[in-house]
Amino acid sequence: MSIFKEVANQIGKIDIDRIIQNIMNYDFVQDFVKNIVQERLEETGIDSKGSKMRTDLSNHPKFGGQYGAYAGTTEGLKKYGLTLDNEGKIIPSKQGVRPYKRVTLNQEGDFYKSWFVTAKKTFVNISAQFEKADGSIYENFTFSYSSFKEFETAILNMDEKEFEIFVKKIILPEFLGILNYEITK
Repeated sequence: MSIFKEVANQIGKIDIDRIIQNIMNYDFVQDFVKNIVQERLEETGIDSKGSKMRTDLSNHPKFGGQYGAYAGTTEGLKKYGLTLDNEGKIIPSKQGVRPYKRVTLNQEGDFYKSWFVTAKKTFVNISAQFEKADGSIYENFTFSYSSFKEFETAILNMDEKEFEIFVKKIILPEFLGILNYEITK
């Protein structure tokens, strides 16, 4: 019976928060988080809430979008150097064609390179540089996301399926290995 008391004593001494914090600091854990989120964004264009990411221009009805109010204004098109002609067709504005931003996250290699992962006590936080020389990436998604914070959260978080994979395939095996070591040392 003393072996069981010894194991119980060892278990009582284990600092679970410290173990989780250490696991979160492993480079491969942080890389996994970055990679799984980036792969979803690149391959599917789906944010962490399960919504298809659409730029403001793609939301225009002329491009299959759903925002009728946006179609009725030229302000939305002006930022792309475009306007509507008398027939409602999108044409370059007379003020000169400024290339409109067809920014997608796939085209933003610098954006992905800017990702920085910080280990917290029980989670991994991803941050990124959304600012570009000609403005913020968010400016291309203002009709899909009501604020920059909403956009940032939708882009930089894992979805439920990714989180489940993360816990089952990465965190749990590491945790059980460390726990076994802590109990038997």
